[in-house]
Amino acid sequence: MGIAMTIARTIMIAAAATMISSWALAAQVTNDGQVVKVDQAKGTVTIEHGPQGTTGSAAPKRTFVYEYKVPNAAVLNTLKVGDKVHFTAEDTGGQIWTATTIQKQ
Repeated sequence: MGIAMTIARTIMIAAAATMISSWALAAQVTNDGQVVKVDQAKGTVTIEHGPQGTTGSAAPKRTFVYEYKVPNAAVLNTLKVGDKVHFTAEDTGGQIWTATTIQKQ
C-alpha cells in the first residue's frame, strides 16, 4: 500500500505542476500582427492578430483586435498604422495587457 500511495502522490504532484505551468503560459502571448492604431497620449498600440500560437501560420481566418500598453515611449514612437509586427504581451494585472516587446517585420 505504501508504493501505491507514493505513485499516486507523484502523479498528483506532476498534474499540479502541469496545471501551474499552463496558467503561467496563459499570462503571456507571442504573436504576429498589424498595427491598426497608435495612441501616444495613452501610451498604447492596437494590434490586429490571429489566435495565440499561430505565429507564422497561414491557417487562422479569425482575427482579434486588442489594445496593448507600451511602456517604452521610444518603441511607441517608431510604430505607425499598417506596420507588421512580432510582439510579446503579458497580463500585468490591469485591464489592458502590456506589450513587453514589439519588433517590426
